[in-house]
Amino acid sequence: MPELRRNFTSGRMNKDLDERLVPNGEYRDALNISVSTSSSSDKGSVESIKGNSRISTLGITGQKCIGSVRDEKTNKIYWFIAGSTIDAIAEYSEDTNEVQPVLVCVKATSNALKFSSTSIITGVNILDGIIYFTDNINEPKQVDIVKCKNGSTNFSTHTKLKIKGVDKGNIAEEHIALIKKSPLNAPSVTMSNSLRGGVINSTFSSATNFFGDGNGSKAPGTELADITFSPKPNFDVGDNLKFTHSAIDAEDGEVVLYEVRVVLTTLVSETGVQKVFKSKILSITDDVITTNGVQWDVSLEQKDPFFELVFPRFAYRWKYANGQYSAFSPFSEVAFLPDEVNGYKFDSKNGFNLSMANTIRKITLGTFDTKPSDVVEVDILFKQSNNTNVYTVKSLKNNETSFDITSEQIYATVPSNQIIRPYDNVPKKALAQDVVANRLVFGNYTQNYDILEAPEFQTNVLSSRINNNTPTKSLKSIRKYQLGVIFLDEFGRHTPVFADDTGVVTIDQIQSNTANKIESKITTKAPSWATHYRYYIKEISNEYYNLPMDRYYEAEDGNVWLSFPSADRNKVDLETFLILKKKHTENNSVFNTSGGTVKYKILDISNEAPLFIKQKKISLGKITTTFGTNADAANGFPQKGFLSFKLKGSEINTFKDLNTTSVSDKYIRISTSSNSSELYQLTSINVTDGNTDGDNVDAGDTWTFNIAEAFGDDISFVGTGTNKTGGLSLEVLKEEVDENNPEFVGKFFVKIPRDSILDANILSKSVNRVYKVKNAQNIHKIDTQHDSKADYSGTQLYAIDKAGGFDEDKNTLATGIGARRGKKNIHIRLIEIGPDKEPHTLFPNIVNLTANATLDGQLRTPGTLLRWRDDPNQDVYEIVSASAIKVFNHGTGPIKRKKSDNKGIRYQITLDKALNFNAEQAVSSGVTADSGSTTVLEVVSEVINESTFTSDSPAVFETEPKQATDLDLYYETSKTYAIADLASTKTLDYFNCFSFGNGVESNRIRDDFNAPTIDKGVRVSTVLAEQYKEEHKPSGLIYSGIYNSTSSINRLNQFIAGEKITKDLNPEYGSIQKLHTRNTDLIALCEDKVLKILANKDALFNADGNVNVTSTNNVLGQAMPFGGEFGIGKNPESFAYYGYRSYFTDKARGAVLRLSMDGITKISDYGMGNYFKDNLAAATTVLGSYDEDEGNYNVTLNNDTVSFAEAINGWESRKSFIPESGISLNKTYYTFNAGDMWKHTDTATRNTFYGNAFVDSQITLLLNDIPSSVKKYKTINYEGSSSRIYNSSGSQTTAGWYVNNITTDQQSGEIKQFKDKENKWYNYIKGKATTGTNIDTKEFNIQGIGKLSSISAGNQTLFNVNITVEGIVNMKLTGVSGAGTWTLSGNTVTRTGVGQIADTDPVILTFTSNDGFVNPTQQSIDTVPPEFDGQPTYSATDNTLSITFNSAVLSADKNITITLDGAATQEEFTVGGSFDVDVTNVTSTNNVSGATGGSSTNNNYSGAAVINGNISNFIDQTFTASTDHYFFDEPKIEFTDVEHIDNYDVVITDTNDGNGNLTVRRFQVSYNVNEKENISSEKINFIARAINNQASTGKLYNFTCDQTTLDYFGDERTIGVYGDPGATYKLSISDGSNTYDFATNTFTSSSTESGTLTIGTQGSSLTTIDFPTVTANKTYTTTITPVGGGVSWNDGDSTKTFTIEQKKSVTITFQLTNANAIDTASGETVTPSTITTTATAGSSQPNLLRLLYTITTTNDMVLLSTPQFNSWGGIGTSVNNTTREITLSNGSKVTVDKHLINIDNTVTPNEAIYTASVLVSEFGTANDVVSLNISNHLTAQSNSNQFVNLGATVAANGVGETNLTAVSLTSGSQVLSSATVATGTGKVTGDFSGQSIYDITINVQSITDSSQITGFGLSTSTSNLVQTTQPTSLTQISSNVWEAAFNWAATLNSSNTVANNTYNVAISVDLNATP
Repeated sequence: MPELRRNFTSGRMNKDLDERLVPNGEYRDALNISVSTSSSSDKGSVESIKGNSRISTLGITGQKCIGSVRDEKTNKIYWFIAGSTIDAIAEYSEDTNEVQPVLVCVKATSNALKFSSTSIITGVNILDGIIYFTDNINEPKQVDIVKCKNGSTNFSTHTKLKIKGVDKGNIAEEHIALIKKSPLNAPSVTMSNSLRGGVINSTFSSATNFFGDGNGSKAPGTELADITFSPKPNFDVGDNLKFTHSAIDAEDGEVVLYEVRVVLTTLVSETGVQKVFKSKILSITDDVITTNGVQWDVSLEQKDPFFELVFPRFAYRWKYANGQYSAFSPFSEVAFLPDEVNGYKFDSKNGFNLSMANTIRKITLGTFDTKPSDVVEVDILFKQSNNTNVYTVKSLKNNETSFDITSEQIYATVPSNQIIRPYDNVPKKALAQDVVANRLVFGNYTQNYDILEAPEFQTNVLSSRINNNTPTKSLKSIRKYQLGVIFLDEFGRHTPVFADDTGVVTIDQIQSNTANKIESKITTKAPSWATHYRYYIKEISNEYYNLPMDRYYEAEDGNVWLSFPSADRNKVDLETFLILKKKHTENNSVFNTSGGTVKYKILDISNEAPLFIKQKKISLGKITTTFGTNADAANGFPQKGFLSFKLKGSEINTFKDLNTTSVSDKYIRISTSSNSSELYQLTSINVTDGNTDGDNVDAGDTWTFNIAEAFGDDISFVGTGTNKTGGLSLEVLKEEVDENNPEFVGKFFVKIPRDSILDANILSKSVNRVYKVKNAQNIHKIDTQHDSKADYSGTQLYAIDKAGGFDEDKNTLATGIGARRGKKNIHIRLIEIGPDKEPHTLFPNIVNLTANATLDGQLRTPGTLLRWRDDPNQDVYEIVSASAIKVFNHGTGPIKRKKSDNKGIRYQITLDKALNFNAEQAVSSGVTADSGSTTVLEVVSEVINESTFTSDSPAVFETEPKQATDLDLYYETSKTYAIADLASTKTLDYFNCFSFGNGVESNRIRDDFNAPTIDKGVRVSTVLAEQYKEEHKPSGLIYSGIYNSTSSINRLNQFIAGEKITKDLNPEYGSIQKLHTRNTDLIALCEDKVLKILANKDALFNADGNVNVTSTNNVLGQAMPFGGEFGIGKNPESFAYYGYRSYFTDKARGAVLRLSMDGITKISDYGMGNYFKDNLAAATTVLGSYDEDEGNYNVTLNNDTVSFAEAINGWESRKSFIPESGISLNKTYYTFNAGDMWKHTDTATRNTFYGNAFVDSQITLLLNDIPSSVKKYKTINYEGSSSRIYNSSGSQTTAGWYVNNITTDQQSGEIKQFKDKENKWYNYIKGKATTGTNIDTKEFNIQGIGKLSSISAGNQTLFNVNITVEGIVNMKLTGVSGAGTWTLSGNTVTRTGVGQIADTDPVILTFTSNDGFVNPTQQSIDTVPPEFDGQPTYSATDNTLSITFNSAVLSADKNITITLDGAATQEEFTVGGSFDVDVTNVTSTNNVSGATGGSSTNNNYSGAAVINGNISNFIDQTFTASTDHYFFDEPKIEFTDVEHIDNYDVVITDTNDGNGNLTVRRFQVSYNVNEKENISSEKINFIARAINNQASTGKLYNFTCDQTTLDYFGDERTIGVYGDPGATYKLSISDGSNTYDFATNTFTSSSTESGTLTIGTQGSSLTTIDFPTVTANKTYTTTITPVGGGVSWNDGDSTKTFTIEQKKSVTITFQLTNANAIDTASGETVTPSTITTTATAGSSQPNLLRLLYTITTTNDMVLLSTPQFNSWGGIGTSVNNTTREITLSNGSKVTVDKHLINIDNTVTPNEAIYTASVLVSEFGTANDVVSLNISNHLTAQSNSNQFVNLGATVAANGVGETNLTAVSLTSGSQVLSSATVATGTGKVTGDFSGQSIYDITINVQSITDSSQITGFGLSTSTSNLVQTTQPTSLTQISSNVWEAAFNWAATLNSSNTVANNTYNVAISVDLNATP
């Protein structure tokens, strides 16, 4: 009989082919079947599928699984559950078959997970116990499995955060978010120049011989008796102390300083008010004072400051429990403590700013932000302003609230990229995630936020006064600052900077003397998402420098040369502008009152003194003259434009020899006491001898001086020939080149323009200022009366403006205000400007003026100095502000408009002070026909003093920063504010310099060139050019920092926007939906394309298109698309993978795809194309999972699951389970339904899923052989397992195969059950019961016959033995061995093909303990199965169980289950060591059970615990203070030498007494075992020291008072007495005759005392004494006496006394004597009569004094000689000729210098002004008088021609040394012709190189005119006319020229002398040393 046979060797569904074409082995449809594909005899057989059994019952309301992930390392699966009120992550362990909560979030408590049942987990990874996941709606998360499990108890209780076993509260989103919060604020910085807080100075009163041994000082190394310090200082054992005491030596009166240095060796005792130490001498002064009661000042010696030459900043970061670090906090202000002790000191001598050096000895960082509860460490960070590196200083691990830094010790460099990591740019949400190249990668992510309104600011500058030039933090002036703001979200993400013009703040130069800060608030609304905001500041200027000026010099072109230290040379170049910041000689700032910056362009730089400066103009003398000739006083009078002037010979005086030498190096200057001309170079002098007597000095003789350049406006002050100005002088100067002037050494020179501000702040430092005229102009007057008469013929005039007119728009102009006394505002008008003469500034079409155009510019310029020539006071006024407007000169009303082109300029001027001269009245009439009366307005400038001077408080210039490129960088400030405070005003603590209150602002160490500066900030941000808004990057990838478990690096939270961390794919590929790492590459599955992205490598394409791979630093390299236009659509959930194959769907293209090594394959075309095309289009979700057990890719869509099997390369079957998620682990398939886990296994009822009813396996076959033939089917048989069986009543009794329906195109039938026949199941086909609905009018027989072939085997003779092991705890079944073939699957071992078991065939099971666990010591099973021959044999060493069987023949599979009794136990680790106790007045108790009392050293402790376990209280120590004692310093524990200090937990319990004093402290020390190691040598110290707290003993211990000598003007001194609180005492103070009245604070004759004073609760009492001004020396004796019973000094003294000296005042009087001898007529006066200076006797503080005397006489005065330093003297004085210092009779020391006498014989009475400067270097013991005999230097006669001159010449050749080149008598050489004696000084000039003052001998060689000079000697008196002498001084003039000074005296024969003649002596020199 024919038979049609079908098998399932292809084993796949085919829904695509026509049913006639489906090949044998394929079938149309299948449900819940599996086709065997192994090589066994079952290959090709069909069977039902495994059912699943429930693993979990979580019990969460509304639970749904939204994702799952496996951890193959730990054999665990984790799934994510979204519930109605609870979200959770659950863990299943295959090893233990247990389900545990990992993380449970009760939404009402803290909605940390924020799961949604409609949003699945779209990306998840596990790395070393951390789950990283994203769901595209929330923050990406990271969950630490172990830590979260430790805080979870069940699936209904919110998980606690536990760190090292400590409950930190409920887990919140911040604890599991991938992004980690960072500190928002910088640490506070408290700086100290002392290492110690509190008192570090004290006093000590020593007993007799305390530091001595009777013969002198004790030797170093000597141990001293106990030293008591009160008030209690902060000294400690090991400190070095310095004891100092000063006293006056009884023999010489000098102050002697005694010093002893000791080291403290032992703390003897301590109370609340004192400390007692033992000490040892380190060093000691010889012959130290050893008397009783010596008061010593005691100070702690400290080490040098640190960070002295840098500007450090500090920040901190958090280390989280998972090893991740936060971003840095903002950095602090610079930790810089300027030298406030020495104060401001910046001059050209030192060359650097002494204040700008760091004096820090201690930095305390504090005010740390409250750290998140999962932070375990705080890293302190350090950065210098001149170094880009950031270093860690220390990691704080014990919740410290502050941290002290006392050295420059740093530890490790932080990676450089952390500085550009202000926050982590972790996506706000992301769809795709995976790990590649050890980094987290997100795709299709969202970042940024929307900003709806740009911020606007309201700002203000706060400027505060700076006192005493104390360096103060400030914002630099002359800068523009731009404020910006950033907003932060709850996790610290930043926006870029937002800035606005309202945030611009300008600080001008006028604020350079104040401390400046910016305050601001934001006036716009805050973004709704923001939680905080922070200010940023932009300031774009480059670096600047400060330069202290040394000297100034007038330049040849009218500008100014300044000299600076050469060390500053590199600070400037020719492009530099210098800003004048500080005044010369004054501590005052410079600024322009009209605003702006006082700056000067450098015109020239010279590295050595310019020739013009070297060319000193040395004055040869000055004479008073009226100019003109004897015949005509106006002839030759100097006038503007003249090239010569004339003098009478009788006025020539000291210039009488001027015409005998060349005058090309001579200059003249004309001056009065207040005015001066420029210098004019002489070209020649012509002398006319009017009376031909040859002497040229008669009134009739005429001297004509010719000059090289005509006189200018600068001599307008001289008047005219007919109206001469009184008091005119002519000065002649000689130009000399000074090459070796010391003031040029070490200097460079800068030329800058000169202006009035420079004059006022540098050049104008003299009291009597002299001005020169730069411009002069006749000034008319116009007003309403005079203007109508003017015809204005075209001449341009300047006039005082009191007229009206029209403005440019023809409006009536206000009447001018003129120039009136008492007014600061004046109006000047330039009139008659025609159409062709308009100043370009107001009338732009005209190029020049015919009037004084220079004046036009000067009247517009602030700083111009003006003077009215007719002003008798000659006051000078400065223009403060000025403006110029166009006017038409003719107004309405009385003034008729005459010419339309009659234009003018009105200068509206404000002066610095009100006019003291009525200029209007000086002009008698208005303008009339271009004429009229005038006054003269002069523009003047101050004459620079020829003898410029340096100063110890010089002017300071600042360089203007070079032009900077605006990079739009904003610098971070240190504070972050809550968004609720957005509208509040905040004062920003940002500063960038230290201001000294005098204009100087510094940001540089010592102001040295190239020294470190205060940086603008550490971290920057910027504004964005485009709009900032939320940004979705559908084609973007972003990746994290690296993860390396080996090196404990976890930077997966670090997304540093400043680095390249992104990559964009071609947007044409659609959005990224899924990321998957395959091998080392990243697969990106986009909507429409799949790409391979190379990781840590890149692709190079050859010309032929082939690809070469190369290594690269790029994390993500080339993106290379796979072939085929397929993507994953928008169904990332369809993705599943196994090995190198990945599976997914493309809904849009109706395709199911496989990505393998051969690219993309459309597997839906394997017979299921039409099915998936239809079903994918209708699907809303497409879930993919992979069943590793069956080798199936399962796709669930439209409530249907379809399986693709690689073994058959086709779609095997549909399946009736619909999971929420599916995953495989160790060849076992798990799915999730309704939030719970289900396991698909053989042990579960087949075809039953999720607890639902059994679902039949179905298969639809096609019998399509010879499809065109009609066939009759009679029977069907199959080979396989049992058929379904019914009983006689028709009820099913056995489940099995049946045919539900067989259908042909003719009829249908069925077979409800089969019969077993010849190893086949067989039965006839029965027709379907006919009903009304299926009546077939054709044949009722089934057509044809077929035979169904199935998979099940026939007669079975071999069986399987299965042993399942239960009760496996903390270990895994990992191996099996024995006779036959044994295999292991999970916890079941199987031997196949077994006919019988024998007792000789044992099986050995091998177990492996879990990590951290140890093997059971013994093992057994609870019930021995009958198949076993007794209990198995166990080996603890190998953890093996050997099973022996009873022999038996098998008739079926043998399934045996055994349960283990023994479990692996967790391994314990031991920790131990010893501790010491250091106690004073304390009882130490060891509370550990069994321990004895704590000894001082080596108290042992130990304990053990499992990993992550805790050793509780293995140290328990109590410290109890002795009776009447307490702990002033709290007892402390020190971990001296321990391996892991973080593992220790210390609980402290304190007990206080009734007064609140600490008396008991208990330390309970536990240990968290976090490392797998045994530790045995830990070392810990306890320190506990108690002090006495007894009630007051009534003791006084010590006293303090400043006992230094008082100045004569008195002072306040404070007396401190220290003792027990409540002790009483009294004070009395006596000066020998009076006592101090404490009520009136004065000394009175009555006896007074203080009354009873009481020691306060702090152990001290202070009393301030006011000492008065005195005129006699005083000694004050203070007595401190205990009062009351029981009160006494601690050392037994009844009283304590000490003395304070006060020196009296000493006055030095300077006076001129013998003034009445000057003039032969009476009436001489000297004003003032005396000048005095007063200070304290013995004071050596330098005192500067200026002498100015006015001498008047009746007759004309003549200068005999200029006084010298030794011209002053008095009784008992002595002179040091080397130092020129005069010692007065009572010890005062003075130096009188810079002598000058100016004579004016043009006034009545005749007047001479004598000036000199005095330096008092020391005040003596009593008043002194020092005098100058003025008659030696001035004389006056009715006939001033009655003088003779004495001179000196060089002796003839051959006499003396030829080195001598010149001799002159420098003073006293002009005497009356009637004189018989003369004295004075002289000098010899020559080459004296190599000679000292003692090697030179000056000789009187001969008297040339011996008839007139009868005697001449080298002495100061005619009583001893010595002929040889050594010089009184020796001065080098140039390289080979020296001057040696000498004194001389002469006797004269007046009967032989003739007036006006000169009489000479010859002088020679001998040199004793060899040159």
